[in-house]
Amino acid sequence: MLIAESGSTKTEWVLIDTHGKEAMRFETSGFNVYIQKLEQIMLIMDSEVFSLLKGRRVDNIFFYGASCSSVENVNRMHAAISTFFPDAHIEINHDILAAARALFGEEKGIAAILGTGSNSVVYDGKTIVDDVPSVGYVMGDEGSGGYLGKRLLRDYIYGILPGDISKKIDDTYHLSKDEILSAIYRGINPNKWLATFAKFIGDNIHEEYCKRIVKESFTDFFEYHIKPYQKYKSWPLSAVGSVGFYFKDILQQVSEEYGFALKDVIQKPVDGLVKYHLGQL
Repeated sequence: MLIAESGSTKTEWVLIDTHGKEAMRFETSGFNVYIQKLEQIMLIMDSEVFSLLKGRRVDNIFFYGASCSSVENVNRMHAAISTFFPDAHIEINHDILAAARALFGEEKGIAAILGTGSNSVVYDGKTIVDDVPSVGYVMGDEGSGGYLGKRLLRDYIYGILPGDISKKIDDTYHLSKDEILSAIYRGINPNKWLATFAKFIGDNIHEEYCKRIVKESFTDFFEYHIKPYQKYKSWPLSAVGSVGFYFKDILQQVSEEYGFALKDVIQKPVDGLVKYHLGQL
C-alpha cells in the first residue's frame, strides 16, 4: 500500500508492506494539477517516485492532493499515476479529506489546512458534510504561507514596512520590485514561492509587525473559512500544516476570539493517514 499526501510545495510518500509495517518513506516535489500539465506531473512521477519504487509490488495507492478537487484534476492525476502502476487500485482524493482523516479518524470535527495554501471542511467521521469553496492563492488562501508572503511583499513594495524589517528583506533576498512581480505573475509555482517568505516571518516573529500580520491573516481565515460553520461550533476544531503548526499560539488566540475550541494542530498528516488506512483493512 502506497500513501501520498501532496501539497504544492512537496509530497510525502509512505510504502506499507503486506504485514502492515512501514517499508519506505520519501519526499518528492509537490503537485499542483491546476498549474502543472500532465507532462510535468509524469516527469515528477518518473524521476522522483517510480525510479525509487521500481521492482516493488504496489497493490493499492491512496493519493491526496491539494488541487484534486475537480473531476478533471482527479482524472489527470489518476492518468499520471496509472501510467507507472497500471495494475494498482488507485484512489485520488483532495488533501482536505487527508486532513480530516488524519486529524479525526472516524470522529467528527472541523478540519483546517494552513500550509502553502488554506482550506477547511466539516467532517462527520466518514465524509465531508460542509465546506467553504476554495478560490486559490490569487483570490483567497487566507491564513496560508502564500497569503503571508503576499502580504509581506506587498507592504515591502509599497514601502510601508518598518525600516528594520525592510532592511532585513534587502539583506536576505536582494529582490527588486520587477523580480518580485516577475516571480508572482510569470513564475512556475508562484504560490509556492510566496509561501517561502513565511519562514522569514517566523524568524522575525518577535517583531510586532510580523505578529500582527500573522494574526490578521488568521483572522481573515476564520472570517471566511471557519465563521460560516456556526452551527457546528460545538464540534472540535483541529488544524494541519506548517503555518498553523509554527504559529500555533496565535492561531489559538484567534480561535478563542471566534469562540471555537482548537483541539490539535499537527504539521504533517501522513502519519495519521497511515493509521487510518491500516484501520480500514
